[in-house]
Amino acid sequence: MVVEAIKTWRPGHPLDPSTMVGELVDRQHLDSVLDYIAAG
Repeated sequence: MVVEAIKTWRPGHPLDPSTMVGELVDRQHLDSVLDYIAAG
């Protein structure tokens, strides 16, 4: 169910109320997100 739900998510502008997920802005941000995923 999670995989199917995430397929509809699209990155967008963080101030747009319809945005479900923000963009990754640089390599450090990506690494941080990947660390949280690995910890989970």
